[in-house]
Amino acid sequence: MIKLIALDIDGTTINSKEELSMRVISAIRKASDQGIKIVFASGRPYSGIYPLLKKLKIKENYSISFGGGMILDENGESIFEKNISEDSVVRLINLAYKQGVPLQFEGTNEIYTTNKLLPVYFARVSTRVNLPIRLIDMHDIGKYTFFKGIMYGRNEQLTNVIDEMNNQSKETLQEFNFSKTASDVLEISPQGISKGNALKIIAKKMNIASCEIMAIGDQENDIEMLKFADVSVAMGNAIDKVKKIANYHTSSNDEDGVAKAIEMFALKQEG
Repeated sequence: MIKLIALDIDGTTINSKEELSMRVISAIRKASDQGIKIVFASGRPYSGIYPLLKKLKIKENYSISFGGGMILDENGESIFEKNISEDSVVRLINLAYKQGVPLQFEGTNEIYTTNKLLPVYFARVSTRVNLPIRLIDMHDIGKYTFFKGIMYGRNEQLTNVIDEMNNQSKETLQEFNFSKTASDVLEISPQGISKGNALKIIAKKMNIASCEIMAIGDQENDIEMLKFADVSVAMGNAIDKVKKIANYHTSSNDEDGVAKAIEMFALKQEG
C-alpha cells in the first residue's frame, strides 16, 4: 500500500508550459484525500513550491527544496538544512569564471550572482521560483547563505566543469555534488545532499517504509530518490539514466504522466 508519494516538479508534475493539468490536480487531490502523504521534492526553493501547494489545495506535508538541501515540515518549519560553505562558494565562482559559464546561487529569499551581465535563464529562474536577483560582490559573500549553485551553459562547457573538478584533489571533489537537471543546466549542492537522503529523513520521521513509497521523476537529481522508493516511476520525457533505474515508466509531463502513475499505483487501492 502506498502511503507517501514523492514528486519532482519541473519536467514531472508540471507540463512544459509550467502548468498543473486538471487531471494531475485531480489525481493528487484524490491521493491526498485517501490519506496518502504528498511530498514535493524539488531543486526549487520553497518559494517555488508553495504556489503549487496553494493551487492544489491539499493539506501541507513535508517538502524537499534545494534538491535536498532543506526539508520543511507540515508547519513550514525547517527540520534539516545544509548550505554551501563560504570557501566552497569562492571556489565555484573561480571555476565558473575560468570556464566562462554564468553562475548563480539560491537562498531562501533571494538569488545571488556576481555576474553583471545576467543570462536570460537567470531571469526565467527568478520568475519561476518567485525570488529577486541580487548582484553581489566577492567581498560580501560571507553576508549571505547559499543552499544551491546553478551553472548555465553549453553541454560541453558543463562537461568541462565536471571534468576539472574530477581532476582536482580528492578533498576538493568531496565538497560538492554535481547534477545535470537539463542539457544546459548544472546544479551544485554540498556533498551528501540529495533528494534521496532527504526522503529517507522524512520516511523515518513519518515511520513509513520504502516499500510504501512511490517516487516520480525525470532528471539526474531524481535518481537517488527513485532508488530509495520501492515504486519508482520515470516520466516519458525522462533522461535515459532515470529510465534505466526506474521500476516503471509513465507518459510524459505533457501527457499527464504523474496522474496516470498515481491512478495506477495509488488510487487503485480505492477498491
